[in-house]
Amino acid sequence: MERIFAFGLLAFLLHQDGTVLSSSFWHAGDKSPKLYTNDWCPACVRTDALLQELGVKAERVNMDYALEADQIRAKYGDASLPILVLGDKVIHGYAPDRIRQALQKRQ
Repeated sequence: MERIFAFGLLAFLLHQDGTVLSSSFWHAGDKSPKLYTNDWCPACVRTDALLQELGVKAERVNMDYALEADQIRAKYGDASLPILVLGDKVIHGYAPDRIRQALQKRQ
């Protein structure tokens, strides 16, 4: 019974709302967009919706469950969520104009 519980807990920690939690931070050479967010943040929901509207597929990392949340905050700053990483550009908070500008520069 304990093994079943441990396996279930591990599965929960690895996936939350279909989002892989631990793989995104450690791929240093990966330049695909990353959206560090959580479930209760209105600015995060708006940013995610904007990215979908613009056709940008960003990997969503839920900071409430991410094992590496402290390292992410240390790397990108402890400012408010969301944290959107577009290549070398880091955008904090809901900032549609800055997001659009950063996306235009990437193209």
